[in-house]
Amino acid sequence: MKLDPAMLGASARFLALGLQIAGSIIGGLLLGWYADQYLGTEPLFTVVLTLGSFFGAMRILLWALKKPSPDRIS
Repeated sequence: MKLDPAMLGASARFLALGLQIAGSIIGGLLLGWYADQYLGTEPLFTVVLTLGSFFGAMRILLWALKKPSPDRIS
């Protein structure tokens, strides 16, 4: 089976996007949890930072889907 470079590029792009989305949400969750533990404000910062990172991840997703891929230039 021959590997298609265009398919590998598209796969890498979407894999990176998935990791970026998951990483931002998990990062917001952990940062909020640590802030709540330090300040004693459970669950305020956990909820706020998790929701904020979720909306930020959706913004990244929409931006990436609007951006034209290099192999679709016509």
